[in-house]
Amino acid sequence: MASRKESGSAPSAVMPSTGGTLDSPVKQIQIEGLVVLKIIKHYQEEGQGGEVVQGVLLGLVVDDRLEITNCFPFPQHTEDDADFDEVQYQMEMMRSLRHVNIDHLHVGWYQSTYYGSFVSRALLDSQFSYQHAIEESVVLIYDPIKTAQGSLSLKAYRLTPKLMEI
Repeated sequence: MASRKESGSAPSAVMPSTGGTLDSPVKQIQIEGLVVLKIIKHYQEEGQGGEVVQGVLLGLVVDDRLEITNCFPFPQHTEDDADFDEVQYQMEMMRSLRHVNIDHLHVGWYQSTYYGSFVSRALLDSQFSYQHAIEESVVLIYDPIKTAQGSLSLKAYRLTPKLMEI
């Protein structure tokens, strides 16, 4: 896979892949500080009323490490936005990032939760779709309530190969 210049990198966190298996090419996940800040900012701007916020993770795979280097939010839209096309929005955002030479490969998605209650049929279906299309795909779960208590609550999850066979 492609590699990224290491000079001038922002601080990042490296975490073992939760749900990673022996069959998975990804053994660890590296998240740039910029990504963490953007996820927190997205929640603070749009999720304060109890709304779940979601977005796209961008990056690349280097050896057995998934590097999450950037992200962008899914905009909140209402019933009035019936003509809003999420796929078109994602493609335009990724095209714009590619033009300014930012990693633009889709590597997963993120979602906020409250008190760790995030497992739902919709989340599993979404992750199944992502992981079916992009083998290395992860979902990052951000819990702002736990974070407000003093430690960052951001976890990466993947579905097991056994579940992917279903």
